[in-house]
Amino acid sequence: FIAQGSEQAERIRGTMATFGVFRALGVEPLLGRTFLPEEDRTGGPRLVVLSNGLWQERYGSDPDILGQTMILNEQPFTIVGVMPRGFYFPDAGRLWTTFSDAYRAMHRNSNSFTPIARILPGISLEVAQREMEVLAEHLKEVHPIEGRDYGVNLTFLHDEVVGDVRSALVLLLGAVGIVLLIACANIASLLLLRTSERRRELGVRLSLGAGRRRLMSQLLTEGVALSVLGGGLGLLLATVSLGPFLRLLPADTPRLGEVSLDSGVLLFSLALSAITGIVVSLLPGLVSSRTKLTSVLNDTARGAMGSRSRNRAHSILLASEIALTFVLLVG
Repeated sequence: FIAQGSEQAERIRGTMATFGVFRALGVEPLLGRTFLPEEDRTGGPRLVVLSNGLWQERYGSDPDILGQTMILNEQPFTIVGVMPRGFYFPDAGRLWTTFSDAYRAMHRNSNSFTPIARILPGISLEVAQREMEVLAEHLKEVHPIEGRDYGVNLTFLHDEVVGDVRSALVLLLGAVGIVLLIACANIASLLLLRTSERRRELGVRLSLGAGRRRLMSQLLTEGVALSVLGGGLGLLLATVSLGPFLRLLPADTPRLGEVSLDSGVLLFSLALSAITGIVVSLLPGLVSSRTKLTSVLNDTARGAMGSRSRNRAHSILLASEIALTFVLLVG
């Protein structure tokens, strides 16, 4: 559509829709309403429903937008509703209008329409496909078109919109998870080195009556605090880099406009940071809780059992990092 404004015309991507489209999608407008059945007919009024983004950008989120006139393709349309944020159909449409009389008068062999329907509860896609094939055969008999064959192929809207993006997102999620595991192994190794330098302090604490549970609690608290601090810095980095990162992605990426950092992301990140802190603190805590004052004060004992267990833990962490990195590179 070509939308005329006070300063200059603007090309806006939109869709002509029947009143049943919004009902089939099950989405209620944020403001106003959608089209009524009696308005969806030849000679009906010219109406338009705006997307949330267009309402914000073009009209500054004006709550009194309903009833105003919008000029599209040199024709006046009355604004009757605004859809909620994140809603679009099909593709990246930014407004929806009633069908013009010219389109309603088109021959039935036009293929420029996209139908959408809601399957009744308890009906599978296969059953609906067979019923639609019967309907298509009936249409051939009632409205035969020379050189044209009717065909029906039903598909779920989710698959049509998202397509094969799910596999790429799952692969990306797996890669991020492996990077997190590598970071956990690396930090656990560093914490193990740090706690080994505190063996004298920990041994004295144990000899003075501090229980192993108390010692583990202290090391876990330190690890979680460090991890949560790192998670907070990560969220800050994500906030700064989100905009430039999204501009690098293809414009037709499904639901790209909905990508944002919200409260769910915040809670998930904090929870993941706390869990990561617990994970990376467990191994150093278990090794350190076995510290004995005699082994700390005795150089011989300290060079035997203590270093042997620490070296074994370091070897396990190092092997884990190499294995995870290899998996990540191959993937």
